[in-house]
Amino acid sequence: MTQHKHYELAKRAYYNISFSPEKRAESTCAKFNQDMAKLKELGASQKALDKYETLFIDWLNKKSRCISSMITGPANFPVRRAEKANNSEHNALNAMIDYYNRVKKAIEKERYYEQNPHARPVMSGDSDAVERLKSKLDAHKKAHETMKAVNKIVRKKPIDKQALIDLLGSERKADNILKPDCFGGIGFASYALSNNLAEIKRLEGRIKQLETRKEQGTKEIEVNGIKVVQNSEDMRLQVFFDGKPAPDIIKLMKSNAFKWAPSKGAWQRQLTNNAIYSFNNFVLPKLKEIEV
Repeated sequence: MTQHKHYELAKRAYYNISFSPEKRAESTCAKFNQDMAKLKELGASQKALDKYETLFIDWLNKKSRCISSMITGPANFPVRRAEKANNSEHNALNAMIDYYNRVKKAIEKERYYEQNPHARPVMSGDSDAVERLKSKLDAHKKAHETMKAVNKIVRKKPIDKQALIDLLGSERKADNILKPDCFGGIGFASYALSNNLAEIKRLEGRIKQLETRKEQGTKEIEVNGIKVVQNSEDMRLQVFFDGKPAPDIIKLMKSNAFKWAPSKGAWQRQLTNNAIYSFNNFVLPKLKEIEV
């Protein structure tokens, strides 16, 4: 492990906080290898692997600034400087762990969606977004009619169980629907129908919004040489700067949910009513103040 490419850096990281910096360095490098092997096994991209390694190196660099009075001696020990270094190291470690967990979670989620494509959330920028939303809408409408039909059957006495089986498709489902809930009721509770109806209304509204946006087509304006595009094809609100914007503008974009998209060369977010409101009320006024 002493031949590990990060061994010397790891040993230096423990030099002022451990009586055995060599052993600590070896275990740290071994743990790094295990993490990288696990990410590769999961199918992480090279970009993700490189980012994790960068965070690992940053953590070791910050750890190398940490000191312990047990190692350096208590005389004139810089308590405040040591505390600041410890906090910096702690934040770097958390950033590395958090990134590892996020990559792992994203990969596992993507695998789940590959196996269960119907469960994948519909994004406004998806080419088949409207079609998928309409499919979900049809399913909810069908479920609503089924729930109403079930409740109609269970209200009649004696209950026609065979009618429930025919409607629900199995005896098990019929038995479950006939089990009293915590309030002693059978069938579908009123809140279940209300929630499903609310989802139907939400889907109808979203479909109408997407169709309206696409019908309006792509719109483009320019503000102080900055191009702003309502891209109805990608369903993105995009802001194109001539070069890298100033730090305060980058902070402004991030605070309003815009993300840098290298493939597009633009700061963008999903094209929604909220996006347009946020841009018009918080971003646009600042762009108009930029000196050209």
